[in-house]
Amino acid sequence: MASSLFAAEITKVEPANWWVGMNDTKVELLVYGKDLCGASVELEADDVQLLSVENGNSPDYLFVTLDIGKNQRPGNIELRFKKGYFSKKLSYELKARNENSAMRKGFDNSDVLYLIMPDRFANGDKSNDTTSGTIEAADRNNPNGRHGGDIAGIISKLDYLQQLGVTTIWPTPLWESNHVKNTYHGYACTDFYNIDARYGNNELYRQLADECHKRGMKLVMDVVPNHCSVSHPWMKNLPLTDWVHPVPDTSTRTLAITAWNDPYVSKRDFDLNRNGWFSPLMPDMNQSNEKVLRYLAQNAIWWIEYAGLDGLRVDTYPYCERSEVAKWTKAITNEYPNLNIVGEVWQPTASAVAYWQKDAKNHDGYNSYLPCVMDFPLMNAMQEAFSVSTPNRARHLNKLYTSLAQDYLYPYPDNIMTFADNHDTERFATSIGKDVELYKSAMGFLLTTRGIPQLYYGTELMMNGDVEGIYTSNTNRKEMNGGWEGDARNVFTAKGRTTEENEVFNYVSKLLNWRKQTSVVQHGKLMHFKPQDGIYVYFRYDDSDCVMVAINGNDTDKTLDTARFAEMLQGYTKGMNVETDETYNQLSTLVLKKKSTLILQLKN
Repeated sequence: MASSLFAAEITKVEPANWWVGMNDTKVELLVYGKDLCGASVELEADDVQLLSVENGNSPDYLFVTLDIGKNQRPGNIELRFKKGYFSKKLSYELKARNENSAMRKGFDNSDVLYLIMPDRFANGDKSNDTTSGTIEAADRNNPNGRHGGDIAGIISKLDYLQQLGVTTIWPTPLWESNHVKNTYHGYACTDFYNIDARYGNNELYRQLADECHKRGMKLVMDVVPNHCSVSHPWMKNLPLTDWVHPVPDTSTRTLAITAWNDPYVSKRDFDLNRNGWFSPLMPDMNQSNEKVLRYLAQNAIWWIEYAGLDGLRVDTYPYCERSEVAKWTKAITNEYPNLNIVGEVWQPTASAVAYWQKDAKNHDGYNSYLPCVMDFPLMNAMQEAFSVSTPNRARHLNKLYTSLAQDYLYPYPDNIMTFADNHDTERFATSIGKDVELYKSAMGFLLTTRGIPQLYYGTELMMNGDVEGIYTSNTNRKEMNGGWEGDARNVFTAKGRTTEENEVFNYVSKLLNWRKQTSVVQHGKLMHFKPQDGIYVYFRYDDSDCVMVAINGNDTDKTLDTARFAEMLQGYTKGMNVETDETYNQLSTLVLKKKSTLILQLKN
């Protein structure tokens, strides 16, 4: 018996620290160790109460809940753990919050997000390509392997991104992902509180945030409350027996997020959707367990506070338990009411996506509390509207018109993330046949329509997903040329880009930097006119400014008679071509180049 008592130890506490002055004064510590079951805890603090000490189902965990009083000062408090002859004094830090931390303003319509897969973007520190504490070593010849991109690489390219004109950086998950293979994407986490050593460390991640803020840019963290990795240490020693959902009784992935509100859904399908695993390699977190839910919410809040984040992107939002992910989201927005959180809702129709946006008028009364959703329906419409495969693109522009016409379903149609592609889809350049004219036209649409635009790394160069002309798995996640020492060319410089890449880069950069200075495109209202003769016209307007956008989807130049747009053109006699800076001294007719988007800043 005595040997067991002496064997008790504490190895880790999550979260590693907390803050005074939080709206929710409670914090639940998950204490890891050996033979902690039954230990008592004593507290030494000015204004902190010890609310509870609870055993896990494993003997190696304790849950210690504290209530941090409103008068508690920053500094260390002392927790003493006792069990038989075992006694351990633990110093726990309560930090001071940064000024106005709670009221931080997240990303919004004035921003353009730049999505980065860090492993494939730039390698700023070769020394961490392979590390002793992680299993998978770097192998640039393996398309599914780690290539060595890291946080130092992102920091080294922030000036490039600032020049490009994007305002917000969204890296895919940087948390530790420590298993044998396929770790580069980061969506199978083995440690929610630590950055993967092959990317850097927590301090370097916070430096990334600081470097963004110095440049007037923002940083969004990609978080995954739905699942972890099958290699997470929990899976060998669960804190609670129901910490994750049981392994499904079928090896076939049957998750279908429509099951949440499908009026004809079977009980089996509903239960599989609620409890099923996203992948056999990604155990499903059981958010209906109150301690799991608190762990996940505290984790998100910890990172926001620790790094000074400007928002969250939530992976596989509807795969979480519907009622519980709403509580998770509300816990975060209660602490940060102005923080934006965008959820991945990969559905083909506006009605299915709108269901998941905060305050949607849903038939079942469900409120997700999620401020922002990703506009997959508009992504699909863009791929059809700008496709090179059908000569008659005239009818395809109706896809844009009809997609936006469904905006009445969204409670907040301006707070929607728009994009042409991302890390899970085919590269947009590939999907439209690598047609430069159509590509630039699509970028013109993306950067002037409603919503918050998101670009995928390499979008500014028309990066495609081809390898020797053949599309294969993961070619949408190629390296950025010039991100690695010794690369044959460097696309981060004009000299290292091809003529075509510079043409696209200059166009996208011109629009991005113009958009940053043009409030009416960021926050203005939208009015559009039904496409005719292969031309789609819309306006962004407010009380003082107006921008006209005309998309010509035809393979020939067209002359546009603007008489039917009189309700928007009234009072305007001139316009400035945003791409060329050319002044148009009359607006009654406009010549539209083939496969182009004309953007006119109207003037009296």
